[in-house]
Amino acid sequence: MRRVGAGAGRTCEFRYTYTPAEVGADIVELGLEVEGVPYTVSLTGTGVPAIEVSSTALAFGMVVVGETAALDAAMRPRTGSR
Repeated sequence: MRRVGAGAGRTCEFRYTYTPAEVGADIVELGLEVEGVPYTVSLTGTGVPAIEVSSTALAFGMVVVGETAALDAAMRPRTGSR
């Protein structure tokens, strides 16, 4: 547990990153303690599917190392569960 002090009349900001492991709605609870009083903060998020390529083979043509090329394949989000 990391302790942070703000002092009387002051505020303290913190950032928390949560990445859901599954596709769909998710919730996690974050426990905090302020002046000895425990608090629980609910964080919600939605796991989104990774992209899926609609072709089994991708043709990039001639590409020089270190350069980029346009992709001639449609890309769309996955719609099922992992």
